[in-house]
Amino acid sequence: MMTRKQALAKAQKRWGKTACIEVIRPRSGSLRLSHSVGWVALGLFYNVEGEGDSWDAAFAQATEKRMRQRSDFISSWTKTHGSPPGVDKIVPEKEDKYLS
Repeated sequence: MMTRKQALAKAQKRWGKTACIEVIRPRSGSLRLSHSVGWVALGLFYNVEGEGDSWDAAFAQATEKRMRQRSDFISSWTKTHGSPPGVDKIVPEKEDKYLS
């Protein structure tokens, strides 16, 4: 189980100085805490990249979101421009230094 300090270090590795982590307290009768990870834009807006019942779950959701965005970008690029010469199909990399 990841600690708050470990979660912040992992967020800073992914998003740099703008990284932010937050524990959201339940509003209604729920006793579950929600953990969110993301980054702050212009010092004003918190862009949530992932949420979950734990830090690990929040980072897992952030990873899925990034892979989905990458896949969508590649799909739209190849529809517009086609695959580069000699490449039958572009597949997003599963490993990314920012996702570890």
